[in-house]
Amino acid sequence: MFVPLGLMTKFFFAARTVEKILPLLLAWVFLLPSKAAIPPAEQLLPPDSLLVVTIPDCAKMRGVYNKIPLAQFWEDAAMKPFREKFLAKWKTEFVGSLERDLGVKMDAYTSLPQGQFTFALTKEDWNAIDGNSPAIIILLDAKERSGQLKTNLAELRKKWLEAGKPLKAEKIRGIEFSIVPWSSNGIVPETIKQFFPQYAEIQELGKESPTPVLTDLMIGQHESLLIAGNSIKAIDKVAARLTGGTTPCLGDDASFEANRLARFRDSPFFAWFNAKTFFDVMSKVPPEKPNRKRPLPFQCSRPIKSSSGLVSPR
Repeated sequence: MFVPLGLMTKFFFAARTVEKILPLLLAWVFLLPSKAAIPPAEQLLPPDSLLVVTIPDCAKMRGVYNKIPLAQFWEDAAMKPFREKFLAKWKTEFVGSLERDLGVKMDAYTSLPQGQFTFALTKEDWNAIDGNSPAIIILLDAKERSGQLKTNLAELRKKWLEAGKPLKAEKIRGIEFSIVPWSSNGIVPETIKQFFPQYAEIQELGKESPTPVLTDLMIGQHESLLIAGNSIKAIDKVAARLTGGTTPCLGDDASFEANRLARFRDSPFFAWFNAKTFFDVMSKVPPEKPNRKRPLPFQCSRPIKSSSGLVSPR
């Protein structure tokens, strides 16, 4: 059988090319992870964060919690009657009622925290003057349970729509968020409301009632990370970091980073409070204007009788 020399030459060079490229292809397929790991809280939160409470690794935290004296005391055999009675009442009066209010099963959510869980307050537009409040950011990494997280969020959106609650979708940096007006009636379950003290609104005479500030609740998912908050600006900064942006983050703050390296680097749980920024804002609050119509202490609205006649209270 005769094979042309030119065909043999092409085959030889093709084989040599595959020989060089194949190891690189195998390295790309087997050595590179399919998804990048979710960055820690300090690489996602904006630099104007006021308060940060975070568990860097919830799975690790569970192992640490089981070793602390309080947890061992709770699991002690002598505590069994009280523990079982307390848990039964908790599941019946709180968990059961909350499941009925939300239309969900809490067991589908309690197993989701696998990576970090972070709660943060950021300054954003807060100035303590015009009624604005610090922005809230919540981050929860479900890791390998991201599929369950996606299913749970879809079911939650469906139940909100079925209940007639206003709901809209919006993309922030390519991440889809469900936005619910937080001020709408029925958003906060009655089961949660009953755990907070209820006070009757009292309007001081001569003082204007403050204008209510409307806020939205935003919930979205990026890969395995749940992102929730009440400020689009704050959420946008987190989304920018998640999608490859180079916007400033809390880790760029020298004071925070010094504390993290010295005290929090290997901690399973830590909290950080930016006292300087907080008191800088509070120091700029103007003094309250005097209210001349406000009744004076112990002021009597009727004349007081005396031995010499009637005495006016003013």
